[in-house]
Amino acid sequence: VVAAPAQSTINTGSNGAAVLVSPNPAASGIDRLVYRVTGPGGSADGVIRISYGAAWPEDRTGDLSVDIDDLYAQQQQPVDINADGAVDSEDLAMLESIVRAELPIVR
Repeated sequence: VVAAPAQSTINTGSNGAAVLVSPNPAASGIDRLVYRVTGPGGSADGVIRISYGAAWPEDRTGDLSVDIDDLYAQQQQPVDINADGAVDSEDLAMLESIVRAELPIVR
């Protein structure tokens, strides 16, 4: 784990491996966990977005579906979908990947 979520606690197993992320009682909104994978070819960081509560930021229209209408809404009024603290083209790219079924929605 490179960066733990701000609103959760990472509980580790006896061998040091992270086994469970427990949200704090007042956790709300979105958060992120950054992890690093290292192999023979080098290393790369990955991000797990954590959504506390019922809403998912990808569903911009609130219709419980992530589709082309959400892409349109993101283009009209951009928000920080990937929880990196910035509203930028990466948010639209992530949403587009989800709509194209290239990325799963993790709840």
